[in-house]
Amino acid sequence: MRQFLQKLPLPVEFLLVVLGAFGLLILVSLLQMFRPIAPTAISDDGLNSVVRYEVIVLAVLATFLHLRGWTLERLGIRITLRDTLIGLALVLVAELIGMGALALIEPMSPPLAAMIENAGAASGTLGILSVLTFSIVNPIFEETFVCGYIVAALRGHSEPWTAINTSVAIRLLYHLYQGPAAAIGIVPFGLILAYWYARSGRLWPAITAHAAANLLDLGRFVAW
Repeated sequence: MRQFLQKLPLPVEFLLVVLGAFGLLILVSLLQMFRPIAPTAISDDGLNSVVRYEVIVLAVLATFLHLRGWTLERLGIRITLRDTLIGLALVLVAELIGMGALALIEPMSPPLAAMIENAGAASGTLGILSVLTFSIVNPIFEETFVCGYIVAALRGHSEPWTAINTSVAIRLLYHLYQGPAAAIGIVPFGLILAYWYARSGRLWPAITAHAAANLLDLGRFVAW
């Protein structure tokens, strides 16, 4: 089995990783987008379910990629204070862009602005443990694959912008259930993180930025 997995062509590896990490999420996102019902509001149970799913998938795909010769060094995962601060700067830029876009949309279409602001609303108060756990696991899972793996796998076989745009497109696909909010928030955020990683080869800033964004989005629903 080990030799079989090691001999798989790169396109097959790429397809297995992308579908394994995001195939179900993309399917669910598309179903929610086209069904005439609103997505389920965020809850502790929902966050915990996502964490369990991502931990299992991360373990399976990490084992697969390890057998294929991928390492943390190849993905650029190295925790440093400098990269943590860079990640906080990246999320600040992304938040400012999102706020600017929302400020432009609000005078033209107040209902659309309200829909964007209410995207990702919680069903009630959230527990701090659920939010913290999700804000740690989810960024590691998503950025390892949608930013780190996809950009690194394509970077040596295509133009950098092809890798960046592929990363952003896949990120957008599994966030389509958010409606217009996906285009306003996810696309700029994904572009910033993928561009940074493609230029630097360091993934920790992207993980930090994503974790900070999760805390900002979900922290407002925590009962402190």
